[in-house]
Amino acid sequence: MSDNVTCFEQLSDDVLMLIFEELDAYHLHKAFNCLNERFMNIVNDSRLRLSSTTAVVRVDPKSFYQHVQHQLISLRVHIIFDLTFFYDLSQLRSLWISSCSVEDLFRLLSRVWPKLCYLTVNCLDRIEKSLFIIQELSNLCYLKFNNIHAPFRYLITMFKFMPNLIKFSIIGKLCSNYMEDCNDDDTSKHVPLLKLKRFHYKLTIRCRKCIQQFFELRAIYDKETYWICNQKTIYKNNNFANIDEVWIKKMSHN
Repeated sequence: MSDNVTCFEQLSDDVLMLIFEELDAYHLHKAFNCLNERFMNIVNDSRLRLSSTTAVVRVDPKSFYQHVQHQLISLRVHIIFDLTFFYDLSQLRSLWISSCSVEDLFRLLSRVWPKLCYLTVNCLDRIEKSLFIIQELSNLCYLKFNNIHAPFRYLITMFKFMPNLIKFSIIGKLCSNYMEDCNDDDTSKHVPLLKLKRFHYKLTIRCRKCIQQFFELRAIYDKETYWICNQKTIYKNNNFANIDEVWIKKMSHN
């Protein structure tokens, strides 16, 4: 009976690490980093894999993240946040980032892309100029864009640059400001999506040429590659369309 674990401190280091990895990095350090030497060593162990959201950090974020960033595998970066002090995010696998510029995104992704698999970006400005960044994320399997404005050509080019995507979601507008992009004949070419299993789009399209090309593209994938399901709303006229759909890849039946 004397060998039974009766209090938290009696748990092994390995078990404590498993528990600590379920906590947010900031709350973990606040609660345990200065408790005693043993807990301090565990909390700062380089093998520990942590998650963090910048919204909960109540101390100087620069000093905090410079101390823990090498342990992070998941990071949620909220609006109005300085990204310049992130320099070692080599273990990061999941990144959620709120409103940012292309320059900020490039600065951050240049430090994370070796292992990054999941990326969600909200309100990215000049999204068409971010292709040279995102195409470097060779391991990316999940990508989500929220509240973006983009040319139709950007949507097609995404498929060309990211052949390993498994899930892709885009919510925003294809605007008339980009009508010149719709005159590019390359936008109508069929791009094979070999690994993509789920594609959700919720788009407002304000360009007659874009609408035509979009529905031509959808017809190709509906016939050759995808079932279209969860069709919520489609409204269109000559110059305007609202579309909210999910494409699910067809399963092969032997």
